[in-house]
Amino acid sequence: MGRTLGAALEGAVEWAMSYQSKSPDDRTVIMIVTDGDPEGCEQRVFYLMEHVARALDAGIQTFFIGFLGRNGEGLRQAQMDYLANAGGTERAYYITDGSSAKDDLLETLETIRGRTIECDFALPAATFAGDVVDPALVNVTYLPGSGPEVSFTKVKRAEDCGGSSSWFYDDEARPKRLHLCPEACDLVSGDSEARFRILVGCVSELK
Repeated sequence: MGRTLGAALEGAVEWAMSYQSKSPDDRTVIMIVTDGDPEGCEQRVFYLMEHVARALDAGIQTFFIGFLGRNGEGLRQAQMDYLANAGGTERAYYITDGSSAKDDLLETLETIRGRTIECDFALPAATFAGDVVDPALVNVTYLPGSGPEVSFTKVKRAEDCGGSSSWFYDDEARPKRLHLCPEACDLVSGDSEARFRILVGCVSELK
């Protein structure tokens, strides 16, 4: 897919944004699987990043899975990770060619599935009719199956996560959903008993 990655991304973003506009209650993500580096001017990372950034601005994350040769050849992983980070998923996933590739792919898909299910929430509705929730007065607390609760701090956008257990809005100006940063998502995805408390009324705890 290396030579056509730009066209694939552009088409995926257009479809995902169209679907999300028609099904706002569904969780929409993009997944790109490739075994080659992008080639040509229109395939440069800078241009590809514009597509995934546009999707992320609409609250749609883009996941990348790269297939590597038996010796790790075939992809420039730094480029893939850069695109994944721009798409709000921090880093790409890699699968090495071999007898376990099929099982590794299934495991990776399950990991991504867990992240998309557990790491996205609707902005709470106002308690009383006519009231409006102030986005600056929202806090997210993780209640693990065992151990003390954890307060997640807020950042303005996915690029500000920086490996922290934080969260951000899909749209800072007119938010509709809350997204957990990758590290926070990894933390909760491994907890089958994870619960969350989203409180409205106190100034958001910032990173």
